[in-house]
Amino acid sequence: MKHLPYYTAIIIALLASFIHLPHLMAQQTETIISKEDADRIYGMTLPEWEAYVRAMEFPPDWEVRIYPLNTGTGITGFDPQTQTGLSIQPLYLNDESPPEMLVVGSYYPIGSRPNPDEDFIRYIEKTASEDLGSGYRVSATAADLPNHRGIELTVTRTQ
Repeated sequence: MKHLPYYTAIIIALLASFIHLPHLMAQQTETIISKEDADRIYGMTLPEWEAYVRAMEFPPDWEVRIYPLNTGTGITGFDPQTQTGLSIQPLYLNDESPPEMLVVGSYYPIGSRPNPDEDFIRYIEKTASEDLGSGYRVSATAADLPNHRGIELTVTRTQ
């Protein structure tokens, strides 16, 4: 298995966004998901994604789950030391076309960070939209899971 640069960047950027919120809000330098990342995923057909997702590597101590679905396999990673997690789920309509939508999530234990308020969610959405450019539309929402909170980005192409 090989390391996948876009996936590593997503992990680091999303988790760092919750750890360093004041720094991010002040300097606005972090990339949540880059255009290169989105272009790479949107350049894959369903069979290509299925092979790609199974080749992803996480740190050895992480708990990784793969969720096979007929619309595209989702993957989650959970760091048992920090109790933070992330997910990636492209949604395909068929085997030949690129995904219709990409959902990326970052999750953290309740109480370990402030709950994402509306201002923070809009900030994440705005930053991701600027990073991706006019070819993509981004929507950010708060995620409430048992014992965890987080942010989920839904990315779609505009063209």
